[in-house]
Amino acid sequence: MVQKIFQKKIFIIVLAEIQIRIPLKSLQKTKQLIVKLCGMKKITLLRVTAKKAFTLMELMIVIVIIGIFATAGFLMFSDFSLKAKKTVSAENYRQITDFIQTESALCESSESNKIFGNYSCPITDSVSGAQSGWCGRFGDYILKKAKFENPFGGSAFGVGDSQQDGITSCVLCNRSPYCSGSETNKKYKLMWWYDNKIQDFTIIAPN
Repeated sequence: MVQKIFQKKIFIIVLAEIQIRIPLKSLQKTKQLIVKLCGMKKITLLRVTAKKAFTLMELMIVIVIIGIFATAGFLMFSDFSLKAKKTVSAENYRQITDFIQTESALCESSESNKIFGNYSCPITDSVSGAQSGWCGRFGDYILKKAKFENPFGGSAFGVGDSQQDGITSCVLCNRSPYCSGSETNKKYKLMWWYDNKIQDFTIIAPN
């Protein structure tokens, strides 16, 4: 490419080379020819070598590769985050059931003991005005005193038809569809949930 710039009878030629090297001898001949044709007093030759840039295809490939790595990283993080939340939910369930069983054992050892803060033993299969018996009392202590938290958000403990991700729920059996049959009747069932499915459960008998 040849660009002509006229200023005070000075003729400047800028030769931009892309990949092809122009010999100095050829440049001198070009200079002499222009002087003869144009009658210029002075010619300045500037050799500018343009470096090869990325092509559009190469840039697109780089962008695609970056996108693949970013997507893979996001998926790995999402999978790790989900596993961590499920692990915490399972641990909440384990601690809640262990605590309720420990309080129940206190009633077994002596009915004069106080459990779940200030409730009197024993744990029964009914509580006046409560369809789910002691489930509500379990929940009051677990949420207000022990302050368990659900890693998925929402409540960590529920009574009755509570099936949110990460929650530990409590029902007084028999209650459809959670429990039925003589082996569970008038007992408490504790369950933890994910994806609308019971992940684990424990049956606790009244004292």
